Amino acid sequence: PSLGAAGRDLSRARLRGASALFRENPVAEIELGQRSTPSGGRLLEEEFGFSQTFELGGQRRARIAQASAGVDHAIADMGDANRLLLRDVAVAFTRVLTATERLKLARASEAVAASLAEATGRRFQAGEIPVLDLNLARSEQSRAHSELSVVAAELAIATGELRSLLGMAWNTPLAVEGDLREAPKYELDTLLEAALDRPDLIALKASLREAEAEYRLGRGFSRPDLALGVHQKREEGSTAVSGTLTLTLPVFQRGQELQASGAARAQRIRGEIQALTSSIQNEIRSAFEAWQDLAESAAELERNAIPGVQ
Repeated sequence: PSLGAAGRDLSRARLRGASALFRENPVAEIELGQRSTPSGGRLLEEEFGFSQTFELGGQRRARIAQASAGVDHAIADMGDANRLLLRDVAVAFTRVLTATERLKLARASEAVAASLAEATGRRFQAGEIPVLDLNLARSEQSRAHSELSVVAAELAIATGELRSLLGMAWNTPLAVEGDLREAPKYELDTLLEAALDRPDLIALKASLREAEAEYRLGRGFSRPDLALGVHQKREEGSTAVSGTLTLTLPVFQRGQELQASGAARAQRIRGEIQALTSSIQNEIRSAFEAWQDLAESAAELERNAIPGVQ
């Protein structure tokens, strides 16, 4: 997110530059000189000029549109980074919560296995059972203890991952609360509609506007630029004032590169938008179908299996 903020600020700085009223600064010219007369004298000549160039092809509007799209792109990138971060935090939180519940179950299983091994040992000492039963009980106790260590390790890894995602120090206390049996509710149409506003898709659409603005900027360079100016000249005590009109003829440089690159980028990004939209829809539909199947599986276990286990 901090890198995204830097990119956003950079794009806003470019927008301020593109919003300037004129692309070129005014030009002021001063000429001073002396001219010799036939009589051997010298006359001082002064000439002052001022001119300003105007773009007639709508280049300023195209630059502003391009820079504005760049700002939207940077903001969307920040939103996408936050989206992915929240997704990773949610997954890590669920892993920690699951590992916590599994650790409780592993501790209970270890206690049961230890109690069973102790009871089996007393029965073996009393001669009620063979040594094979004792060895089996001890093996089960060892397996339960090993499983407890494995689950504890999984909890430590999941907790460390969650701390990293939250930007917490390793020694900061962290505890999670939640109920894994709380079943969320989803509607497919709502999910598909919300996906149209995903930041990564918005970023691509902003890139498309950038490319289209680049093409328009290139088209603007195919039109002449106009420069208006005024000149004042003093010679032999006389002052002459004249206006100037200058046209830059786009004969060789007509924005060909910007037009070609902008059109090519726009075509590529349109394909990327279509591909990403299709990919998002496929991901949502397949995930929704998997969620329905898994929810039904969990409901079946809760209805018929868990009561018997308890």
